[in-house]
Amino acid sequence: MKATRLIKLAIFALFLFLFPFGNGFAQDSLAFDQAIGSWKNYLPFTVGQSIAQSSDKIFYTTEVAVLVIDKDNPEEDKTTISKLNG
Repeated sequence: MKATRLIKLAIFALFLFLFPFGNGFAQDSLAFDQAIGSWKNYLPFTVGQSIAQSSDKIFYTTEVAVLVIDKDNPEEDKTTISKLNG
């Protein structure tokens, strides 16, 4: 009877001390630059259908979206146009 009570107390102490810490660290690891309530699209761009360019932009099309890349700053300025975001 005392062993059962000791086991219950140990389990209670385990949940009491580990649950708040584990939950807090999980929130920190999920901190993105994405605002709550906003969406981020993950679209496939590995297989392209066509590519075109203007004087300042490159247009790359796939089956589901269009990727627009600025020639002056290709790493920073990328825009996707799809059925999801218009």
